[in-house]
Amino acid sequence: MVAKLKLWHKRLSHRELDSFPSLHDLVINSTNELDSDVLQTMKQHLESLQKDLHNYFPEPDGTFEWIRNPFIIGVQALLNNLSASEEQQLLELASDSFLKTKFEQNTLTSFWLGVSSEYPALSDKAVKYLLPFPISYLCEIGFSALVGIKTKKRNSLIDVEPHLHLKITNIEPDIPAIVSGHKQFHPSY
Repeated sequence: MVAKLKLWHKRLSHRELDSFPSLHDLVINSTNELDSDVLQTMKQHLESLQKDLHNYFPEPDGTFEWIRNPFIIGVQALLNNLSASEEQQLLELASDSFLKTKFEQNTLTSFWLGVSSEYPALSDKAVKYLLPFPISYLCEIGFSALVGIKTKKRNSLIDVEPHLHLKITNIEPDIPAIVSGHKQFHPSY
């Protein structure tokens, strides 16, 4: 989006309005030329949008880029957050074509767990960096399940833990086996 905003700003500087179809049609169909103050205001607005987008979505930090793809390493990865032994391991890993194939065939977490015996320092650092993402995902699932349990009709539940366990588990119960293990009770009169 920032690249589009820069392009639109550049085109406005040349008085090209193709990026704004409605305004373009209005200017084409009217006999008046677009005022330079309006163009200047539009350019300022686009600059403001760029600034706001950078505030909300800052440029990604390349410090841990080597985790996402260890085979495209830059000097920045080697200078920022790795010790000398970790830098050496990363260079060795990056030159291993077998591991590159393995990297392309596995998920990111599986790859880093798979190289833990050969490159323990890098693997530990990568897994510690990747670990919070699945954990926060599971927390979100738990909160969503809790919202479903605590409805107005079930608000009097004090202990939601057993119900929450049933909601978030991925284990399918074997109902026929459970039922067959119980005897039916027939009271005698």
